Amino acid sequence: MSRIARIAIVTAVAAFCVYAFRVWVYAPYACDLMVTDLRNRTATMLDMKDDVAATAMARENLTDLYALRDRCPTEPRAYTMIGATLDRLGRYDEIIPVMQDALKIDRRPEFYVAIGDADVRLGRTDDAAENYATAARFRSNVLEIIQSEEVLRRVQERLRAPR
Repeated sequence: MSRIARIAIVTAVAAFCVYAFRVWVYAPYACDLMVTDLRNRTATMLDMKDDVAATAMARENLTDLYALRDRCPTEPRAYTMIGATLDRLGRYDEIIPVMQDALKIDRRPEFYVAIGDADVRLGRTDDAAENYATAARFRSNVLEIIQSEEVLRRVQERLRAPR
């Protein structure tokens, strides 16, 4: 094998190693750092008693959360934090498409609960019951968080009905 061929092979292997490190090590690490920072900021925002300050922080947080989602599109915690922030802002109609995008990544009961909560706030009790019932099929303790007796009754009917 010629010296030029060996150099080409070594260069190709080195380039692949750099690429692999970036994709499989650095990118997930960077996403985790962003998630940790935004999780702390989101928790602070949700705990704030001052609505004006919480709203201002939520708006700022939302911009960064969307950037996180765009940079780390398969990170389910980004969608959860976006949903919680939109809920704090009272933008319930925007929660549903965000959670539907999250469901394309991973079918988690908390995504269905978030959609159900938004449906309740928007007055869509049938849709809420359907989403809560789907979540309850994953985890039965979801029924404990449903505050509306009417929605709870509809969820229980759906769970008893044959699929």
